[in-house]
Amino acid sequence: MKLKTSKYNLFVAKEQENFLLNTYSGSAVNLRDKEFKKLKEILDDIDQSGETTPEKKVIAEFLLKQGFLVPFDKDELEHVLNYYNDTRKDTSSLSILIAPTLKCNMKCFYCYQDRDNKNNLNITEDIDAIVRFADNKLESSGKLHVTWFGGEPLYDKNFVYNASTALMNLANSRNAEYSASMVSNAYLLDDSTISELKKYKLKSIQITFDGSQVQHDKVRRHLNPVTNRREGSFSTIIKNIKNAATFFDITIRVNVSQHNLNGVGTLIDELAFEGIAEKGIQIYFHPVYNYNTTNAKADYTPNEKIHLTVQNFSELESQWLNSAKEKGFKIRDPFKYGNSGCSAVQKNSYMIESNGHVKKCSNDIGKPGTAFTSITSPDHVDTHNLDIWENYQPEKECKSCVFLPLCYSHCPHRNMYSPEEKADKCPSFKYNWQNTVPLFLEQRKDLSV
Repeated sequence: MKLKTSKYNLFVAKEQENFLLNTYSGSAVNLRDKEFKKLKEILDDIDQSGETTPEKKVIAEFLLKQGFLVPFDKDELEHVLNYYNDTRKDTSSLSILIAPTLKCNMKCFYCYQDRDNKNNLNITEDIDAIVRFADNKLESSGKLHVTWFGGEPLYDKNFVYNASTALMNLANSRNAEYSASMVSNAYLLDDSTISELKKYKLKSIQITFDGSQVQHDKVRRHLNPVTNRREGSFSTIIKNIKNAATFFDITIRVNVSQHNLNGVGTLIDELAFEGIAEKGIQIYFHPVYNYNTTNAKADYTPNEKIHLTVQNFSELESQWLNSAKEKGFKIRDPFKYGNSGCSAVQKNSYMIESNGHVKKCSNDIGKPGTAFTSITSPDHVDTHNLDIWENYQPEKECKSCVFLPLCYSHCPHRNMYSPEEKADKCPSFKYNWQNTVPLFLEQRKDLSV
């Protein structure tokens, strides 16, 4: 059989250890110089003639099985796009993100949500409506995953508890698997709350920090209901994370802006000093973007005093990832196999806002005119607001990119609404992969031991 090298191969050479990764199959190997030289010879032979020598046939068969080589007549792009579209159409899993309230005990300066929004989902009426909505979407023996979002979802714990019970009962009646996750600032994640959440099959929590303790406490200031004054939250969140990590998978997200980028390294040291890395906690870094809740045309318009370009962020990110890994943290690996794009473009994925509106993307929380239906009137559907997500396809210029199977044009919302150049819409790993791929592959090796 005539072969060719995959268009989705990445090569990295680093201090006598070499790495080969395929962004479509997810396969990866790391080899010493001598081994890597032999492998490269085989790949070069294939590129020139489509064939290799009989003595190298065994290695070529291994490379074919792992996706580093493919049949000569295989259209890889067609396979990548077919996988993307087929997985998007899969309705065996139902994913619902629920924002019970947009209220929050913090007041971060970059928050994109409508702070004046006083809507709350109601325990008496709205839980029944949510269950009816889910009942219409959940397949028998399927999967139901709920993500609790906000505002701050723990600002309305009773709704989370009661709705969880109702949705778990629905899943049980359908013989469906149920799981849940949460995005929280964790200030209200005290011991009694942890005990309650354990009952409702919560598996994971994402918690955000904003730079070093000093910087974080300037941005994430908890509103004390007794004194009606805002106070730093860092120490309380650290304490709650330590307690919660015993029961849940914790991911720390570090929001990065021009205001705190010089303190991110200090934050990594502070978290390590507190023993957070020893809890098996994962960490990742993310640039702050500009969102606008009232004017969609203003979305993603950067403020140079606040926002970094993705390219500038990527240079710093590789340093932070290396530091975090050295300190014992797990780092989030974007090169794993099986990515099927943003959840907003998945057919059976929805977001329920605090006013009962149903949308596809959490970036549209608080934005008027972006819902396609509501939990109270599910038969009334704005087909335009649904079709733009269900019909979304990766950008034309992305189809020649080696990273297409990993990001599928990255953020659909950003592509729809961003006035910026295309380069700033790409994921950061496009710009720092030569530095970060070895980190992720070394982690895979460590975790497999």
